[in-house]
Amino acid sequence: MADKRRGAVLTSERLLFWTAVAMALVMTGVFARPLFMSAVYVEDDLIGFHLPLRFFYQGCLVRGDSFAWMPDLFMGVYAHGEGQAGMLHPLHVFLYRFLPLDRAFMLELVLSYPFMLLGLCLLLRRWPVPRFAAVLGAATFTYCGFPMCHYVHPNMVAAVAHVPWLLWLLDVALCSERKRSAAAAAVGIGLLTGSQLLCGHPESVCWSGLLEAAYAAFLWPRTRACRRYLHVLAGKVLGVMLGALQWLPTMEMLKYSERAATTFDAQSLSPVNLFQFVSPYLFHRRMVGTVPWNALYTGAVTAVLAVWLMGRVRKLGRLRPLAWAAIAAALAGLFLAGGTYTGADRLLFHLPVVRAFHTMERYVLFVHLGLAVLMAIALAELHAARARHERFERGRAWSLAVLPGVSWLLVLAVALVRLRGGALPHGLVETWVAPTRNLAIGAVLVTAAAGLVFAAARGFGPALIAIVLFATLDISLYGLRHKDHERLDTLLQGIEMPPETGAYRVASYYQPGYGVDVPIMRGVKLQSGYFALRPRRLLDYSDITALRLASVGARKVRYGQWPEAAYAPDRGERWELAPDPMPRVRLVTDAVVSDEPAHAIDSVDIARTAIVDEAVALGGGETGKADILSDRPGRVEVRTEAPAAQLLVISESYHPGWRADIGGQAASVLRVNGDFMGCVVPPGEHRIAFQFDPDSLCVGKWLSLAGAVLTFVYAVLALAPWRGRATAEGAFKEDIRP
Repeated sequence: MADKRRGAVLTSERLLFWTAVAMALVMTGVFARPLFMSAVYVEDDLIGFHLPLRFFYQGCLVRGDSFAWMPDLFMGVYAHGEGQAGMLHPLHVFLYRFLPLDRAFMLELVLSYPFMLLGLCLLLRRWPVPRFAAVLGAATFTYCGFPMCHYVHPNMVAAVAHVPWLLWLLDVALCSERKRSAAAAAVGIGLLTGSQLLCGHPESVCWSGLLEAAYAAFLWPRTRACRRYLHVLAGKVLGVMLGALQWLPTMEMLKYSERAATTFDAQSLSPVNLFQFVSPYLFHRRMVGTVPWNALYTGAVTAVLAVWLMGRVRKLGRLRPLAWAAIAAALAGLFLAGGTYTGADRLLFHLPVVRAFHTMERYVLFVHLGLAVLMAIALAELHAARARHERFERGRAWSLAVLPGVSWLLVLAVALVRLRGGALPHGLVETWVAPTRNLAIGAVLVTAAAGLVFAAARGFGPALIAIVLFATLDISLYGLRHKDHERLDTLLQGIEMPPETGAYRVASYYQPGYGVDVPIMRGVKLQSGYFALRPRRLLDYSDITALRLASVGARKVRYGQWPEAAYAPDRGERWELAPDPMPRVRLVTDAVVSDEPAHAIDSVDIARTAIVDEAVALGGGETGKADILSDRPGRVEVRTEAPAAQLLVISESYHPGWRADIGGQAASVLRVNGDFMGCVVPPGEHRIAFQFDPDSLCVGKWLSLAGAVLTFVYAVLALAPWRGRATAEGAFKEDIRP
């Protein structure tokens, strides 16, 4: 009889596992559907920033140009330093070099999700969590929580996808009984840390570091293997060296950006958003806040199971430490995301790097990860209780009725406010709250989830299968809905083109439905653009003289009030031609020294005189000639002919990383007219080559190369065949494994 029961439990677990796997595959397929339609997702930053940047990146890879410097935006900008395209990540290099743009873009976005799901499954399986519970918990985190809310930020999702893998490797490195397994895990930590840094989202790397440090501290009382921790530390150091190709340029980019000069803005999570746990469709834009990407909802089943588990934490046995760790992570996430509401902003304000990230709402990542782990533990306990024929007491059913009760009370309260009116509450409800039927849908979901959990806790066998199906349907409706996509050729045809002016650039304009940067995909070069790390400017580009210096031939102006003018046939906008834009390259005979170029340009003839920040010796005379021989990203070659020493001016952004060469001799690159660059050229005919070669990228290359060599040496020594099984080092103070 016992064998039959054991066989029935194993059969049930296999059925649950394959059901969970099938549903996870379905969710992955649904999310990846534009990939099979030659289309791309086009919401928010995906179309406004990420796709145009990758369009430029792919063009450079195909042509063999440098992608470090991008002349298409901001009059030239250190694109690799901005980081969000992950231009030196091996996967990105492969995708964008060998695949069409639409497929490469979608694969970059989609691949992060199954990678993340598998990593969290492996982490949960290091504990006595059944396979089906690990898959469903991982799928909940992947397709409903933080990663799916932030799908418009693919580099962030890619960096976050490394987190479960790093925690899993940390667990193996510290808890494996085999020395070689632990050493291999330490090498893996180094490689994945380098990969994470190359994704180009430093904020995610900081979150990952916090979670890794917390998990390592959590494992310490049960391992106390100092040598293992030293191996892990060595792996992290090697990973930081491997990622120097990205983080050093990003640090330099931050130094010269507007963000470095801005004050700290916490962008905190409003406490009102806690209602999302019981009413997922309560608000018009997922949540109350500046952006809708940091929602808290992770599924009705997740919330109900977390409440149910609170009364059973002491009975969890080997899973109890993990449950407490997950609870701590979720509470810490709520505290940090609360920012100004919880006082966490005062804690983070004094941290020099973290304070530059601004958005504290994003710490909801910890909440989502903690709740996903709690869900997996609760499912494991439900399955184990069924195997033990243990039934949930009817008298404790009230605990499962708490969340549905709150959800229905919320529906009633909103309905009463809308019926009875009242200026203040009615205005707030109409501004933030969705239609009452949306609230009712959320209440039905929470009630159904509570019913299924109660049935499973009472030993009803099919309830666990129903929970798997219901949970995946719920998170799919929430996480996968409303994902706009469009074919790439259709998208390109819809981009509005500026009037023909013959000038090198146009002033930045917003493409309705697409964003600021997308015109570069049709060859338009912009004076400004949309970046996270916008470069600082000394000139005021609302002034026509500054636009002339930037070689701008046209700009978009608004002639009507917004938003009323948006309903006009031309959306209340018109193109305005800029008078007499300066050529891309030119020679000037005079230079004026000033540390306030924005004021000085109005007092000089910009066609003959330049503003510099240090004195230069010019010969005057008749203005010479300058012609462009080659104009490629990060490299400009110019031929000059002048009767005397004159100043060559290029309408390209100044950056300390530019180098100049005149006939094989190095020349100083000067800051000219506040935001542009130039150099003094001697009399006669000369060929001048400007090359973008910043120190941050050079040092990063050498540091990453050294990291790669050291990682290889470390791997050879640590994984040598003569290193056998652990002896005393592998015996831990308290084994936390089953």
